[in-house]
Amino acid sequence: MVATHVPSSIFLALLPTSPGLPATISLLVARSLLNSMDQAPRSAFLSVVVLPEERTVVMGVVNILKTLSQSGGPWVTGLLAGGNHFWVAFVAAGTLKGTYDVLLLAFFAGRVAPRKAAILAEQDDRSQRVEGERTETETDGPDESEAEDDLLPKVHPQA
Repeated sequence: MVATHVPSSIFLALLPTSPGLPATISLLVARSLLNSMDQAPRSAFLSVVVLPEERTVVMGVVNILKTLSQSGGPWVTGLLAGGNHFWVAFVAAGTLKGTYDVLLLAFFAGRVAPRKAAILAEQDDRSQRVEGERTETETDGPDESEAEDDLLPKVHPQA
């Protein structure tokens, strides 16, 4: 997530410095290509880090905060544009988005590996239990030689 979103934030912050239309379009296209890669990894990341019983609440809070923060942006941008400081909106947005990603990485960096290891251990325990149940079920049925005999065609002697 950080590998794609931080460059996207940098491209956003660099928009006011672009010398012409081709450079501006290039920055916008590069930003849009990298920015859309952020959605699914963020949800997957939060799903791994957050406990299953807390997952719905955390995802709801994240979506509410994201919506609230996006709704204030146009108002602030309008004020900046009215004061002939439109460029500040791009620099501030890029800086805030980049800071958000770096802080998210710093806060959760040590928590993902232990949580992922715990999930993998739990899945391994489940698969061992299922494998043990299969072994018990298989021993209750006919042994392998009897099963093979059932697959062979029956030859009846001529009377």
